[in-house]
Amino acid sequence: MRKSQLFKSVYDEYCHKVYRLCCTFCRAEDDRRDLMQNIFLNVWKNLRSFEGRSHISTWIYRIAMNTAITFAQKNRREQNRFTQLNETAFEYSDPAPSAADSLEVRQTTEILFDAIRQLNETDRIIISLYLEEEPRREIAAVTGLTEKHVGVKIYRIKEKLAQLLKGGPDEY
Repeated sequence: MRKSQLFKSVYDEYCHKVYRLCCTFCRAEDDRRDLMQNIFLNVWKNLRSFEGRSHISTWIYRIAMNTAITFAQKNRREQNRFTQLNETAFEYSDPAPSAADSLEVRQTTEILFDAIRQLNETDRIIISLYLEEEPRREIAAVTGLTEKHVGVKIYRIKEKLAQLLKGGPDEY
């Protein structure tokens, strides 16, 4: 299979999952799309180096995790240099929004993303993969944690999200 065909099939299968992960790192739609583009650019650049020692989803999520963490750190540094004049609300936008998604569903999803964005980067990755129904062994492979530690982290993250969604403290 040619590299371009392989990339297209990988992109088609993982674009929505990667986009939702981007939503947990970025509030602004432009930033989400920039992050997603950076992730898939890194996938493209490294596609030939994929050796098949792990499942391709593990490899893609590992690239996504590293790229998202770097992107978030870069954005934090830039935000410290600039003051945002006007932050406006926006509607959640998926690369291929479903007509069945009501405004209420999109708003509820965005509230969840807001809560997830308050977590540290590793916890964002863990809960994103958990919400994508990835098995714990896959999450462990992506994060470098043990399966048991992933289970503990998921439990704690869910408790923290419940607290945040009830309007608890913004500190993690």
